[in-house]
Amino acid sequence: MNLAAFCQFQRTDPERMAAGTRLRDSIYKIQTEVREGNLTALRQIGTFLDDTSYVLEFLGYHFYPTSARILAMRIISENCLFLDAECRIDSTLTEKVFLDLLESNQVVFDELSASFLITAIDRRTTRYELKEITSNELLHLDTVAGKTPYPDWVYSNQIDGLLYFHNPEALKWIAAIWYHHRSRFNIYYFDDDEFLSLVKKLTRLELGVPGENGEITHLYDGDYYGIARLNFLTYWATHWTEYTWNEKSGYFENHTNPAVSLSKEEKLFKLLFSESDTVAQEAFNALTELDADLVSNMASQFDGHSSVRPNYELPTFPFRFLKATVVFTKYCRDHGINYKGSQHLQDMLRELRGERNFKGMYELEDRIIRELTFEDIAAVEYNGLIYGGNWSSTYSIGRILDKFYSYNWERLLSDKHQIAIYLKKSMLFQRIGIIGIVNKYRKKFINLTPGVVSRLEGIVSEEKDSSIIFAAREILVNAKKPVVNMIEQPKPGKNYLGTKDLEGRYRMITASRNEKDDKQWGILQLFAEINYEQLGTAMELMLKDTILEDYKRFWILGNDFGIELEATDPEAVREFLKFYRANSKFKVYEHFLKLKYDRCFDKNDGLILGEVYDILKYDVVDAFVGGGGGRRDDGIYPLIKLLEIRFGTTLGYPEKLCESQGVYSCGTGERALAWMKFLQDKRLVAPDADTVSISH
Repeated sequence: MNLAAFCQFQRTDPERMAAGTRLRDSIYKIQTEVREGNLTALRQIGTFLDDTSYVLEFLGYHFYPTSARILAMRIISENCLFLDAECRIDSTLTEKVFLDLLESNQVVFDELSASFLITAIDRRTTRYELKEITSNELLHLDTVAGKTPYPDWVYSNQIDGLLYFHNPEALKWIAAIWYHHRSRFNIYYFDDDEFLSLVKKLTRLELGVPGENGEITHLYDGDYYGIARLNFLTYWATHWTEYTWNEKSGYFENHTNPAVSLSKEEKLFKLLFSESDTVAQEAFNALTELDADLVSNMASQFDGHSSVRPNYELPTFPFRFLKATVVFTKYCRDHGINYKGSQHLQDMLRELRGERNFKGMYELEDRIIRELTFEDIAAVEYNGLIYGGNWSSTYSIGRILDKFYSYNWERLLSDKHQIAIYLKKSMLFQRIGIIGIVNKYRKKFINLTPGVVSRLEGIVSEEKDSSIIFAAREILVNAKKPVVNMIEQPKPGKNYLGTKDLEGRYRMITASRNEKDDKQWGILQLFAEINYEQLGTAMELMLKDTILEDYKRFWILGNDFGIELEATDPEAVREFLKFYRANSKFKVYEHFLKLKYDRCFDKNDGLILGEVYDILKYDVVDAFVGGGGGRRDDGIYPLIKLLEIRFGTTLGYPEKLCESQGVYSCGTGERALAWMKFLQDKRLVAPDADTVSISH
């Protein structure tokens, strides 16, 4: 129930709501006694099993209307551990059935599980799997578990004494206290690793037990209903006597049922969690070339567990990437496709990952594009997948792939085999479920000739791979639809004639009695109004400002005017001011454009419009995968500003790039498309024979 519905209900039926609140509070009071092991309180809860009276609960910040029966069922479910043969806690349970069960005097409160039950935990059984712990994981455990002082729950439950005397019963009670901390309605515990890490450290093994789906799991963070934890407790309640303390090695050893050795794949999965970026990345890379089915299944077990996050150097969704990439490498091997590339290409890609200077990175991208062939392209894609966590190079990979495929599009379309490979990759990459050009491969199929349509139809009728058939059919269907005009109407914007009395208004804000946050917002709003000619005054004020946070003092240079300094410290801003005051607007933007690339200038510093068009088309870049969600458009706004000055028009767009106010950012994609159209319409550049850029 949302707030509006709740308020309406409160107005229309206040008496029912008040009664429901009182009933809830009385049941909650009994619930507290149930959790403390009071059997009489459990009987009282049972009396509500046939009661359908309205109850109003809260789940976090949400209103949760329910009934006394449902509330009673939940309390019984959370606090009782009956076997199905003893009592099924489901829709068939009634007050009479439950109270009759309690009257049989079989039900007791069990201190080990902190639950009511008939069959004791140590009389139950569970399937289990014991696996060894890697040396790398053991080193990590040495830093997080097993050292005094222990967590508070160790002392409050007298487990510290058992640990001191190396009594293996400590393992049972650690599992028990962890089960006590299981999730219940509106109650959560987020430090499960305290328990698991301590048991792993004390035994040097990892215990897997059946989870909610009945399959063996070694991951417990998604165990909301406590099924895996209960099985974890059941194992230790029935097997703790099999463990003895190894004085020499310092852990509880199991001689009855020793742990199973890890497979190669399992050891590599463990290394994904290494604190060493190099170790984790090498393990990830190695996994992508092993058995596709096995690695995919193992990755699926980890995927979706929110608390399980490998090394942050790996791609954003490492297990999704792993599943897609291991299938990609298998496809490449099966079809004789080289996904490693030559040593020369590998060296260039390695250099690209380490390059931090934009101009050097851009020139290296162009070199790779010039030297690439269809035999090498899979290596670039593979590199982009395994190093998807490198947010700098993923934009480079995006530009390289986009431009290479466009430049070689006609050749690709003439070869049915190459089309099929391209379609297969488009489907595999799309399954990762992340933003980037991985989702846009099929966007290049526009304005299809009859020959291309025929080849696609041939793929549909002859291909055995269902994903390739699906992609081909989708393209054929979309080919019949009208091509959407990518040029949008410019959004209305201000003329940015500047603000009057900039210095006076700034001083009024800083001298006011407003809170600091209000002053900061006032300054940012004021500076959003300035025009290019007021930049000097604005930056002088910012150099002396003590109210804004450092990173926002010079925010407007890049965000509002597209002037990206290599550093935004006061000294760099002072140098900019000298240059700004000594040069025309055209020269300022020309200077900052040349810092990025100068291939669009002739020897007389005139704009080469063919090169300008190519930059506008391909250099507003989407990442290959992820990249944080933005676009790389370094140098694009200075280029657009030179075009605006040369042709005397902004094409209907505002004079400034943005009015960011320290919050917003504005892209250049729409303006770039508009200027591409302008140059084509005015016949200032040759007709564009290549397919579209998939970043636009």
